[in-house]
Amino acid sequence: MKYLLSIIFLGIAFMLFSQTNQGIYEAYDSIKTRVRVIEKHSRHPLQGVSLVNNNGDTLMITDKNGLAKTKTLSKLNYLTAKHEGHLDAKFKLRNDPFDIIKKGSAIMEPTDSLQFGGSWLNRRQNISFAVNELINTAFAFRYTYSLSKRNAVGIHLSTYLKVLFPIRGDIDNYNGFKLTALYQFHMVSNIKSVLFIEPKLSFGYFNSDKVSYSYDNSQIEVPAEFWTFGGGISFGISSFIKKKLSLTYLVGLQYFPFTGSNTAPDPYSYYSRGPAYFPALKMWEITGPGAIIEMKFLIGWNFK
Repeated sequence: MKYLLSIIFLGIAFMLFSQTNQGIYEAYDSIKTRVRVIEKHSRHPLQGVSLVNNNGDTLMITDKNGLAKTKTLSKLNYLTAKHEGHLDAKFKLRNDPFDIIKKGSAIMEPTDSLQFGGSWLNRRQNISFAVNELINTAFAFRYTYSLSKRNAVGIHLSTYLKVLFPIRGDIDNYNGFKLTALYQFHMVSNIKSVLFIEPKLSFGYFNSDKVSYSYDNSQIEVPAEFWTFGGGISFGISSFIKKKLSLTYLVGLQYFPFTGSNTAPDPYSYYSRGPAYFPALKMWEITGPGAIIEMKFLIGWNFK
């Protein structure tokens, strides 16, 4: 019995000694460790990256600056960075020759190499000017706001002011405005460009003093005032020339009908039932506000 009690006592003492010794060892053998993690393409810091050891234990998580600090065992030489949407990155910890600290850094590759991580946040908003709409005697501006890497919404306002472009006196004029609400789905996104599809809905008001109507080989010009509604879909690509500057080109189809009068009386007829003139919509449907094939070229400025 005494022999059995002696064995139990020695076992308990050994366990207590082992735990105490292990704690002293860990305290003595720990060292400050600092890690920085960035995204490969944008070179921006990654927040929320889990840094794990070989056993799969998470030792620390990066902050908004991509930094993480803690104490680890000095014998720990490797960590693995894990982050949703990126490939795991294993990296080595190195001793700082000038301080008692271990340092490491990881560069994480997106699982889709065409994605640019969080860099879209730095160009979340965009204001653009539609250069080609000057041909249509319009000042046109666009504002877009990115909801995520894949989705954006915006508005496009075209203001038609014929009086500002007297050199275009040979064509119909459509004084008024066209306002478009748009949505963009980014099919491909990277640090240099975005390829997207853009459905849209539009409405506009026009008060014109010169719209062409034709009958056989004759043509007359009459005023017109009307509201109109429509929509369309375009494909576009935005290229980021510098950190702030962007160039965007779009081409697509739209339905934005001319809703002015369908006919105009013959001003030269002495009879009440003279021939009727019909709208000559060449300008409206080819290069004007209701162009069936719609193209835009925009120069834009990006900001957060």
